[in-house]
Amino acid sequence: MFQTASTIEKIETRSDNTIKLTIGTQEVSAEQATELFTLKQKIGFFLFDDKPIKPDDLNIPDFVPEIKGDKTPSQRLRAVLYVRWQQLGKQGSADDFYKQQVERFIEAVKEKLE
Repeated sequence: MFQTASTIEKIETRSDNTIKLTIGTQEVSAEQATELFTLKQKIGFFLFDDKPIKPDDLNIPDFVPEIKGDKTPSQRLRAVLYVRWQQLGKQGSADDFYKQQVERFIEAVKEKLE
């Protein structure tokens, strides 16, 4: 576990409904920097408080929820179609565009069935 004084500098929403946080730390030691770099691109848990966190303050459940690093194929398709909808000028709603494109794909596959 890693703890250092930090600030949430930026919050962005993404098209797949996830949120991106940009965190700025105060100066860290070489050892802390090394520890941070070993955590890069790893899935973990984020806890933020405006005061130092003590072990007694934590109420951590005994289980670890399953976290999948990859999106499902349908999540990937929805995200790609959302970007395409944006590129085409955001005509109509993104949800309607998604449904229309998926329906077109379904019909194309159905035509190939024997």
